Amino acid sequence: MRTAWIVAARDLRAMVRGWLAWVLIAGALLVEGLYFYAFGLGAEGAKLSGDVLLRFFDGASATAIAVALVLGMRSFAAERERGTLVLLTTAPVPTRDLVLGKLLAGLVVLAALQAGSLHMPALVLVHGRVAPAHVAIGYLGVMLLGGACLAIGIFASTLARSQAVAAVVAAVIVGALLLAWMVARTAEPPWSDGLAAIALHHAHQRPFMRGVLRLEHVVYYVGVVVTSQLAAARALHARRWT
Repeated sequence: MRTAWIVAARDLRAMVRGWLAWVLIAGALLVEGLYFYAFGLGAEGAKLSGDVLLRFFDGASATAIAVALVLGMRSFAAERERGTLVLLTTAPVPTRDLVLGKLLAGLVVLAALQAGSLHMPALVLVHGRVAPAHVAIGYLGVMLLGGACLAIGIFASTLARSQAVAAVVAAVIVGALLLAWMVARTAEPPWSDGLAAIALHHAHQRPFMRGVLRLEHVVYYVGVVVTSQLAAARALHARRWT
């Protein structure tokens, strides 16, 4: 675990010294703010505070997916393009720690993004009432969703030789999981149940957005992260010795 944090610190230093993390966070906050004002605070008609907060987390989840995919797809593909992947993979670091370190670095950036958006749900307090538990559970859902997409992006990055290919692979996987609930609506049981169960956002994220914490949804996102990390470690290990 200690070596994973060393890898994460290496990545974070590179992102902080460069422009990537700052541009991603600033751009995501801008989009979140515009969406929240347009469909939450600025929408016509009176709304319940819970509904306004749901709109906020709806936008926050979308930006988390986008940021996570960018961070994930570049994790190993960028190292390969810069010619530093050989140096990284030949270091005396277990493959699982290399993959975990990339995940931890991305999660820190996602957490910084969520911290920067705290003022938006606080604005709901001006004209309404918000339960702190609702906000906490909503942010937990966004982080779990972002972590799942980040892990998928890292897996795609271990397979691809360029960031562009990694972005396409990650987008296809995440897109399929996002659209699974739409296909489930047109399918018949047991296919409809199975497709709804693997959908990345709709059934699993909605309870978080409404301030409802359910263990099965947490388990689902953790399962996606663990599965993607194991697949990424196996793919990287295979490349490491070929």
